[in-house]
Amino acid sequence: MRDAVRGFGVLTRRELLALTGGAAAALSLPSFPACAAGTRRHGMSIFGELKYAPDFAHFDYVNPNAPKGGSFSQIGPTAAYNASFYTFDTLNGFILKGNAAQGLALLFDTLMKRAYDEPDAIYGLAAESVEISEDGNSLTFHMREGARFHDGTPLTAEDAAFSF
Repeated sequence: MRDAVRGFGVLTRRELLALTGGAAAALSLPSFPACAAGTRRHGMSIFGELKYAPDFAHFDYVNPNAPKGGSFSQIGPTAAYNASFYTFDTLNGFILKGNAAQGLALLFDTLMKRAYDEPDAIYGLAAESVEISEDGNSLTFHMREGARFHDGTPLTAEDAAFSF
C-alpha cells in the first residue's frame, strides 16, 4: 500500500529533508557574479573573479620558453568516440562507422579554453569575448580577429556556427 501511495507524490521525511537541503544549497550558489548580463567578458567563472587579465599572454603553468622540436610517440590512454587504440581507417572522428585516428580532437580549437589552475574558469580562445543574455539562457561569442584556418583564411562566426 505504501508503494502505491508513493507513486502519487507522497514524500517520506527523509526525502523531504533531502529535497529541502538541496533547494537551500542551490539558492546559496552564486550566479555568475563576474559576468554581468550584457557585459563583454574575456572569460567566465561561476566562483567569482577571474585570475587572468584580458590581455594575458599565457597561463601561469605554461612555460613559453620550453624547448621545441623532437618527436613524441605513444598509444593514447583512451579510445574516445570512434577512435581505435591501434589502427584507423578514417580521419573523421564524428562518423559512427570506422575507426578514427587517435588525437583528432587536438586538431581543433574551441571558442573558449579551460584554465587548469582555477576551479572552473574558461577564457576566450577562438572567441575574443562572450556576453551573457539578461535571462542567462544564451551566450553571444565575439570572434577573435586573428583567428585563422591553417591556410590563412579568417575564421568567421558562420564557420563556428557551422561546426556545431
